Amino acid sequence: AGALRIGAGGAACHFLLPPILKELRETYPKVDLHVVSGPTQATVERLLDGELDLGLLTLPVAHARLPRAAVDAPAD
Repeated sequence: AGALRIGAGGAACHFLLPPILKELRETYPKVDLHVVSGPTQATVERLLDGELDLGLLTLPVAHARLPRAAVDAPAD
């Protein structure tokens, strides 16, 4: 149980996030998922300010305080 706050840019929200959210909801049904859409820079700022737990951004994004992990886009 708990909440997961996810930020994502427009392209990520439309193309990458839906299958990820579906899997998260199936795997962790008691977690409340909150999605915030916005431009990359705003998402980075929200991450750095602690307003988001996770950011799904399209590259390039570079910031010394942000850890990165690559995610493959799901096949149609």
